Amino acid sequence: MYFHWDEIPAVRLLLPFLMGILLFIYLEQALPFLLASLFLCFILLLLLNYYQVMSRNYRWRWLYGALLSLFCLIGGYYTTQESTPILKTQHFSHHLTDSAFAIVQVEEPLLAKKKSFKTTVSVLEINNGTKKTPTIGQAIVYLKKDSLSAQLKYGDWLLVDANFKNIQAPKNPHEFDYQAYLRYQNIYHQAYFKAANWRALSLNNANGFYLRLYQLRAHLLAQIQSKIKGKEQAAVASALLLGYKHHLQEDLVETYSNTGAMHVLAVSGLHVGIIFMILNLALTFLDKRKYWAAKWVKIVLVLTVIWGFALITGLPPSVCRAATMFSLWIVAQIFSYKTNTYNIIGASALILLFSDPYLIKYVGFQLSYMAVLAIVYLQPKIYLWLDIDNWLGDKVWQITAVSIAAQMGTLPLSLYYFNQFPLYFLLSNLVVIPAATLLLTLGVFLFLFNGLSFIFSPFDKVAHLLGIALNFLIDAQNFLLQYIQQLPFSTFQGLSISSFQYYLLYAIMGSLVFFFLVNQAKYLKLMLLFVLFFLAEIAWQQYESTYQSAIHIYHINNGTAIEFVEGRQSIILSDSLMQANQSLSSFHVTPNHQKMKIAQSKLLGLKDWNALNQTSSSNNSFDSHLFWHPPFVQFHDKKLLILNNRFYQYHHNTDIQIDYLILSQNIHANLYRLNECVHFNGVIMDASNSPWRIKKWKQQCLDLGIPYYDIRENGAFVEQLGKRGVFEF
Repeated sequence: MYFHWDEIPAVRLLLPFLMGILLFIYLEQALPFLLASLFLCFILLLLLNYYQVMSRNYRWRWLYGALLSLFCLIGGYYTTQESTPILKTQHFSHHLTDSAFAIVQVEEPLLAKKKSFKTTVSVLEINNGTKKTPTIGQAIVYLKKDSLSAQLKYGDWLLVDANFKNIQAPKNPHEFDYQAYLRYQNIYHQAYFKAANWRALSLNNANGFYLRLYQLRAHLLAQIQSKIKGKEQAAVASALLLGYKHHLQEDLVETYSNTGAMHVLAVSGLHVGIIFMILNLALTFLDKRKYWAAKWVKIVLVLTVIWGFALITGLPPSVCRAATMFSLWIVAQIFSYKTNTYNIIGASALILLFSDPYLIKYVGFQLSYMAVLAIVYLQPKIYLWLDIDNWLGDKVWQITAVSIAAQMGTLPLSLYYFNQFPLYFLLSNLVVIPAATLLLTLGVFLFLFNGLSFIFSPFDKVAHLLGIALNFLIDAQNFLLQYIQQLPFSTFQGLSISSFQYYLLYAIMGSLVFFFLVNQAKYLKLMLLFVLFFLAEIAWQQYESTYQSAIHIYHINNGTAIEFVEGRQSIILSDSLMQANQSLSSFHVTPNHQKMKIAQSKLLGLKDWNALNQTSSSNNSFDSHLFWHPPFVQFHDKKLLILNNRFYQYHHNTDIQIDYLILSQNIHANLYRLNECVHFNGVIMDASNSPWRIKKWKQQCLDLGIPYYDIRENGAFVEQLGKRGVFEF
């Protein structure tokens, strides 16, 4: 289990380089003189190395190592800083004005949405009427669907109104941070263009290589659609063979995710490994040739196909990791270099992070490397647990050992990011790994025979039969996974862990592995200490969640959701939009419930007054805490008046003191008149109201000297019992 640092130089370089990347990401501060510092470190390294070699005095070897680590750390920081275009003065965001327009280039084929086309553009020039400024930077663009926008293609130049907007941070607590997701792709702005906001220029500056690549992918997708008749089956084939996931239905994605088989649809290192195995087997005859050219032909073919697959699938991090590792291993074999698997893993990570430092923040990158490290280190040891004589049983155990190792390596990451654990992952992997191997093989032959059909027409019939076979196999795979999903306790969901618990889980598993390997009690004691910390953290979270009370008014675009939290239960008052679209709750509300450990939540319509009274009076958690008399609500000591277009009746002759007036659904409320009979400490305007009406209310609040909170602009309103939350007036 032990190895010397000299055997893994790539890992030694990777660690400080990685620290430099993370340091920049968390500081977000551009530093001067980094290039000069790198040059100085490099000169000192050369001088120190020359001195040690000439004098044969290696007393200062530690200094050489420290300088090399410092050089890599600064290099990581500098590389990340240089890979952040928004820090440069040429970035288009520094030149935007209200009257400016821009020249942009379409950087990828358009993706059809329900009412628009989505694409990424590079902003080449900003023109403010008097000055033209060449710029850099990319943005997300949505174009209204019409006959003109449907004709746009990769490389086209457009003249557009430069009304780019900053991508907003999440508006609800613990919601998916789309802003950060795009920020790590160096995209900070987006825009929506109607037909009047843009026009196509007679220029196309498409990169010839990428143009052919996009055309090839479109052609292969068309082949899948023509040969695989089932819509669901064709969507799976497109994802599995080409990494194109836009046709996948939400329920199918959920099935693969809940059974632990999502890595098949996501196009991972598994696919590259299968392709490498198929190629290596198909080209075995070249190994028997004595001519040196035969070996080079095989190497070129293997590398071409592997990287061609990586390019067609869009270069996802896991595929890049596997392709880079196989490339390094092949190169090492060519020159008869001694290979160390950990060194190859470290070198591949170093190469990828040097090309794009922000890959470190990609979940796919993290999962891929943790999985491969666990497989390389743990799988051989797990495999030795059982000694199976028959061939089939041994193969099944090999797959099982790989699945166990990979799951151990990625478990903390899966819980941290996805809040769930598939209990039957071993069973699902026994299905999908052999199936993926067969499906990829058949898919390759489908493309091959379909492509050759114009030369020899019977090949088209063979391709048709392969399409039928793929349709049947994918259908069988989906059926088996759906069956596994329906098994009792197939998925443990809502397993939200904190970042502290995430690190503790890796510490627990690492200590346990070391204990079994070296059989030393100190590692067992260390593991028990980490378990104690982990349980203490859970106990504290349970204590906090048991005694928590809060009011949440969520940001639901054009909708209303008002939540009362008592302990681990909640009641949500919502409008018809929230009730009709369950995905709104899953996206905007569920993440907060998982973090707050809310186990039970009841969704009620704003018109269900009687249901609310029955719920609050029959629920021990809300007993004596929640009182309802429409449109008034009292929760603990907080008094709320909720007004919407359905319920706008209140007692004009009653002088009432309330804490929050909540305005929703574009109610025709006049705050001047309302303030004569109801005195409120603050006004909350939810996201179901139109911007112009909110603007009107804001002016009335300013005239009356009343604090207000705009949920559409500022995000969800959160108040914890006895203290103000993150979002304040």
